[in-house]
Amino acid sequence: MRECASIDARTRYLVRGLGDHLTEGGRLRKLEDLCGHLRQHPDAKGVAVKNGGIRRLLRILTKTNDRYVEYEAREALALLGHTFPVKGHGIRLLTIDGGGVRGLVALEILKKIEEEAGQPIHELFDYVCGVSTGAILAVLIGVHRSSLDDCEKLYRRLSTQIFTQTTFRGATGLFMKNSYYDSDAWTEILKENMGEMSLIETARNLDTPKMCLVATSANTNRIQAHLFRNYNLPYRVTGHYQGSSLPKLWEAVRASAAAPGYFSEYRVGDLILLDGGLFVNNPTAIALHEAKQLWPEADLQCVLSVGTGRHEPIATTSESSINWGTRIRTILNSATDTEGVHTTMHDLLPGNVYFRFNPYLSDEIGLDEIAADRLAMMMEDTSLYLRKNEAKIEEAVRALVKSKNPLDRAKDWYQQQSLLWPVY
Repeated sequence: MRECASIDARTRYLVRGLGDHLTEGGRLRKLEDLCGHLRQHPDAKGVAVKNGGIRRLLRILTKTNDRYVEYEAREALALLGHTFPVKGHGIRLLTIDGGGVRGLVALEILKKIEEEAGQPIHELFDYVCGVSTGAILAVLIGVHRSSLDDCEKLYRRLSTQIFTQTTFRGATGLFMKNSYYDSDAWTEILKENMGEMSLIETARNLDTPKMCLVATSANTNRIQAHLFRNYNLPYRVTGHYQGSSLPKLWEAVRASAAAPGYFSEYRVGDLILLDGGLFVNNPTAIALHEAKQLWPEADLQCVLSVGTGRHEPIATTSESSINWGTRIRTILNSATDTEGVHTTMHDLLPGNVYFRFNPYLSDEIGLDEIAADRLAMMMEDTSLYLRKNEAKIEEAVRALVKSKNPLDRAKDWYQQQSLLWPVY
């Protein structure tokens, strides 16, 4: 109890120290102290909010000309669960499925969307959610704002680098370390390409969309989703899913893409984390739930769900064909199915709001496929699918680019003023 009282007192002291009398240098030091305190004591968020933390931070943003002060203030607001208004008429969601090297399919779809919209992908969405390979794309596009062409080059290079090895070495790794491929090398690749920045630090840039990466927690006898967020939920809002915002970007991606058998599990603190696709390989429902926690009063403007391709094999009734390998593949395919979520979203959301793009592929493409001819076939299937669905893509883009009307801007202004100058 005494320790809690001390933490609360420290929180009140740090919040009340954010006065108008400070110099820019003084503000920066105070903000750094507050952010460090909130990272160390997440439960102090309530005390900070009740003592006017959000109001004081927003006032700092309206007055400062120092970009470093702005960065720290935005991070502090994210730690307190504050969310700025959406940039369009309503919430615009992007979700990207898992699928290993088939992330190239998702990239091709996003290229078409970007081309039709005439804007970079990261500017078109308020919220981005990815699982496994989709988590990699979410970070590259949403945080690093890499061009889609650069993302494709990186994908092809890293796929060849990590998925090229002898069967003997793979079998040995699977037996000794529960991973067919070199998990340590994969970790180093992610450190280099995803970055050492923590998730919550990405909130410093106002252009970075809200983002979550989905992993699977295996600590209990029933798996459940664990969300790596670059935001905290608002004060007094309790989400359905457990999550964290303090791990580094590469750690979040490493956990989300820890496909069993391919790579070893990843630990964050006491959590044992596996590939998010084991819980849900299509994260649209999770993203929708999270977005409504952040913007409960906002309408849905566009929900864009991007798949990584699917293959529907011809059913067989031959009993002799159902060997153990087939049974295991059937179980894994069922566990990572994406179309069940799609069916639910399709039934619940209006047709001019929800759009799903997931090409049919001529053959089954594994997560670790690197053969040039099979990848070329996959990309040709994707191009054919996009040509057939041009009208649907144009409709999705029209939904995405719808801008705020005068009433939307008036609501945003009123909300901002009510936070800056609350009436008690």
